[in-house]
Amino acid sequence: MNKKILVFVLSFAIFIGMNTNNAYASTNNDSVEEDNLKETPNNVNLEKGEINKNIPLAKTQIRKISDDPNYLKKQKFNFFGNTITPFGAGQWDYIGEDTFKSQSKIFHSGGGDLMIYIEQPYGGLLGSKWWYKLYEKSPTWESVVSSFYLENEAGAYEVVFDVRDWVDGDNKKAELYLSKLFYPTESVYTIWLD
Repeated sequence: MNKKILVFVLSFAIFIGMNTNNAYASTNNDSVEEDNLKETPNNVNLEKGEINKNIPLAKTQIRKISDDPNYLKKQKFNFFGNTITPFGAGQWDYIGEDTFKSQSKIFHSGGGDLMIYIEQPYGGLLGSKWWYKLYEKSPTWESVVSSFYLENEAGAYEVVFDVRDWVDGDNKKAELYLSKLFYPTESVYTIWLD
């Protein structure tokens, strides 16, 4: 093959490759972290035929509050009496509790911040981290609100989510449930606050 033709073909291939990368970069200018893009939901409202913008996963804050796997159950009376004022402005409101192995029942949030206390046992010596996903359930789709891991340690955790982008529907509420993806034989106890 002639050297001039080979140089032309290689130059053309590099030129095409550079333009393809630039085109991709210009269409992907979101400020969302790359990890969040992997599980960013593409919400489709089938009733109205609308495609809503992609909503990044909710910001999630996690704090371990006790090594005791029965802490929440033991402290329930004191816990609620000292920290929660029902329906107070700027206060945490109790919206329910649930014990489950794979999926919690649905809780309704008015938006803003949502707090879930999770009490889990130790998963065993060979166990990996506990993987949870918070979902928003609408009549026509389910969306991942947050995906997070807790250490394979017994104890109680406080997990706070920003769910203001997930409020929808006629009731202006987010219908949320928690799913546990590992340890299907182990139950976890949760308390939900809005």
